[in-house]
Amino acid sequence: MFGFLKRIFAPEPTPDPVALVILQTTPRLLTRGHLSQALTRALGRPFAEDSIAEETPIRHRFTVEGYELTVLSAPSPYFPKDQPQTELRLNDAIERHQAAILIDCWTAPPERSREDGTDLMGQLAAELLDETSLAVYCFHTQRLNIVDENLVSMLREGRAMEAMSTATFDPVIGIGGEDERMNAAIEEARQRWPEFVHGFSNPSKGADEPFLIKARFEWGEHVEHMWVKPDKVSLEGFEGNLENDSLYNGRLRKGTIVSATVAEVSDWAFLQDGEMVGLFTESLAWGR
Repeated sequence: MFGFLKRIFAPEPTPDPVALVILQTTPRLLTRGHLSQALTRALGRPFAEDSIAEETPIRHRFTVEGYELTVLSAPSPYFPKDQPQTELRLNDAIERHQAAILIDCWTAPPERSREDGTDLMGQLAAELLDETSLAVYCFHTQRLNIVDENLVSMLREGRAMEAMSTATFDPVIGIGGEDERMNAAIEEARQRWPEFVHGFSNPSKGADEPFLIKARFEWGEHVEHMWVKPDKVSLEGFEGNLENDSLYNGRLRKGTIVSATVAEVSDWAFLQDGEMVGLFTESLAWGR
């Protein structure tokens, strides 16, 4: 009898969150007007301000296309800052964020799941991003992605679930300079550099596979190892185009022409007779 009554009067269990979280450098207080304008842009049709309920000054609730959503303007960090990430861009976003915007899905239309609303939530998130936005976290896929042109484009196109199921940016892996195995791998890449020079100078007939070099770049106290697609290679060094943006130097973007000596080389890779040669550091970096 008491078990029956307990089941009747017990509160409904809180469902696992289905949410997108925007990490911000500074707090933002979104109003009904802000959300109405963002939803209008996301949907491509007017979304009335009076369709949005203000539950508190920082929390709003509304229903769109059958999905019940809330948006919370959190004035404090979302992630703890005492759990460093191996990926430097993610670590930087977590360290720098001081606030967050949480978009939660609470209910879905018939025959749909709350997760099905992810693409719609992503379209809204894209319209809420601004210069203070660092990264977007998807709670139900456990994926954190850096805000960049690629992510924003996928969110706007209604591909949030796809975007938040994989990394949408070029990773920058942090490895301490005291790592003996990594230092040994870098030294091997430098010792075997003539192999790369020979392969670059004598590519396989009909092959269109890229040659890639990872090199050390330093500015101030910051050091990055970035991949480069070379145009010129010699026993002394190389010149080519960066394959990703620099984390610390805003002037170095993907496609920027750079050069370095063999003393700055930390890895390289190319296909030889159908087999990958090189990648001395990559297995260590991702296997940590």
